[in-house]
Amino acid sequence: MRIEVAAAWVATLLIGSVAPLHAAEVLTHEAAVAQALQRAPQILVAEANLAAAAAAARQSRWPSNPEIEIEAENVLGDGPYADFDGAETTVFLRQPVTMGGKRGARVDAARARLEQAQAELELAQRGTRRDVTIAYANAVLSDRLAALARARRVDAESLRAASERRLAAGLISELQYSQVVLAGAEAAAALNRAQADAGSARRLLARWLGSGDIDGIAGSFDERWFDLPPESLTTAASRLPDSHPQLRARRAALAAAVAQQHLEDRGAIPDPVLSLGARRFADAPAGENRAFVLGVALPLPLWDRNAAERADARRARVVTETDLDAAQRDLADELAQARAAFNAAASELRALTESAAPAARNAATLAQRGFEAGRLSLTERLLAEQALQSTEESLQRARFRLHQSQAQLDYLLQDGSRLTKM
Repeated sequence: MRIEVAAAWVATLLIGSVAPLHAAEVLTHEAAVAQALQRAPQILVAEANLAAAAAAARQSRWPSNPEIEIEAENVLGDGPYADFDGAETTVFLRQPVTMGGKRGARVDAARARLEQAQAELELAQRGTRRDVTIAYANAVLSDRLAALARARRVDAESLRAASERRLAAGLISELQYSQVVLAGAEAAAALNRAQADAGSARRLLARWLGSGDIDGIAGSFDERWFDLPPESLTTAASRLPDSHPQLRARRAALAAAVAQQHLEDRGAIPDPVLSLGARRFADAPAGENRAFVLGVALPLPLWDRNAAERADARRARVVTETDLDAAQRDLADELAQARAAFNAAASELRALTESAAPAARNAATLAQRGFEAGRLSLTERLLAEQALQSTEESLQRARFRLHQSQAQLDYLLQDGSRLTKM
């Protein structure tokens, strides 16, 4: 056979698993992220929560609604009071008056919840960008693994045809031919698995993008984005920023809990209700039949002194303080893990790119030529091709892990922009 194994593998990586399409049909990474940011359910929910929190913040600045009451006395009785002619009518306007700084505490709590909702929206956007980036990289990886499996199947079929001729000529044994048949069956099974995985990866990405196509994303992906070198993916930030939306959301939740605790502590102070009324006397001369009524109602905190609400507010404050501490530790651990994963993937990718992959390709080419010249055995050629297949798959998986860890670093450190080397 004159097919060069190494050249076949390289060509496979360049063309991908599908035929090249028009440039307009290429789904880029940024286009995928932009589409997901408009349709992701968690973002839609976060936006609705933000709108509700903004409305609550506006409402918190206003006092309680006044009440109006109309009271009629001396009606529907006997004698002169049999109808409404002798009625004494009073119209009351009552207004609850918030005391003890409760309105200020209520405003502080609402503002804190608004800030929390804003941070949670940014957190949902960051999380969506991270998850879509990983899903996009996985789709590219799956396509490439399917392309490698397809090239392996083609090579296995070519080797089987050549082995049949050698078997007929008595140049190889039945045992050696059986090894070729087994390798071909394994290549066919691997291709089926790789194609199924590629289809699953495309469907997963389609769900992130809100596509209703059950077959997943059609078309091709941005291969150059997937092949970016590690130096262009790393970030300059070295520590978790205090402005991370998860920390901001936890701090805002704590501020809201503190304000709510102040509000409940002041709940033991009763709020008076002021009332102003105008009374009309039916049996008085005209011009002298009206008077004003003033009143104050003050609840007596004898049994209900808001103790249960105060205890629950203290509990909520302790919970939010604990959540903030846990979030800081968890994010620091995630950052350390993401950095370690990025550095490991970058080191592996450099080793594979600079030495392992070229050596495996060269070894496969030499093994093919040596087998065709009769200097190497069929087993030696099969081993060389298996090593090449494993190396090429490891190369693509290392690229995926690089993008996966980079997406996590972007989620933790920045908003997805690429900076300089760590």
